[in-house]
Amino acid sequence: MITREQVADLREGDIVEMSWACEGGQITIRGPLWGGRGEQLSVAGYWVRESDGAPVQALGPRGSRTLTVISRAPQPLYVNHDRSEPVPGDVVRDADSDDANTWVRNRKGFSYEWLNNRTHDYVPREKLPDRLRLLVDGTTGEVVR
Repeated sequence: MITREQVADLREGDIVEMSWACEGGQITIRGPLWGGRGEQLSVAGYWVRESDGAPVQALGPRGSRTLTVISRAPQPLYVNHDRSEPVPGDVVRDADSDDANTWVRNRKGFSYEWLNNRTHDYVPREKLPDRLRLLVDGTTGEVVR
């Protein structure tokens, strides 16, 4: 049986395998998740998650459906931009805080990728907040809203 917890953090582009029992054996499909209305997600034309976020249980005998995540789609690095990798010159702040502290991305080759604009310390990505808001795009130099 597929649970709400299993489908809660799925996103379009994740690769999943879904199986269910049927007369004469078992059906297994594998592929990327595609979005629909609301929270809906499907794989190979079969719904995995309903528009309200609940798992779909309609196929096969009750409780026979299983879901396995094979790989995750790249997650955007920033909450307000779809970039998955930083570029030199990106300026960011903590997306979940009103703190005015910002960090700027160094050019490649530096042992520490980010410069804290308040303390002037260099820090690795692991030391930054989990959720970042892009303030200035390092490619264009434009302020990001």
